[in-house]
Amino acid sequence: MTLSLCGTRIEYNQVNAFGSAIFFVSNDNSGNIVIDSSVITNNIGGSWYPTYPQISNQPAKAIAVTNSTIQ
Repeated sequence: MTLSLCGTRIEYNQVNAFGSAIFFVSNDNSGNIVIDSSVITNNIGGSWYPTYPQISNQPAKAIAVTNSTIQ
């Protein structure tokens, strides 16, 4: 399972718990996230195993980021 974002803008979201931009988990801890040419910014809320701000994922999940802004 792969979550792919390409040319995506995720901004100005607010949550009370986890993953203000992305919340990605799987029962068997498989899968990865690929982010390319995207902007993730100004999202407010908790993070869970925060590899990147605003993204909540299990620690074993790989996140590949290219040509993107995450802040």
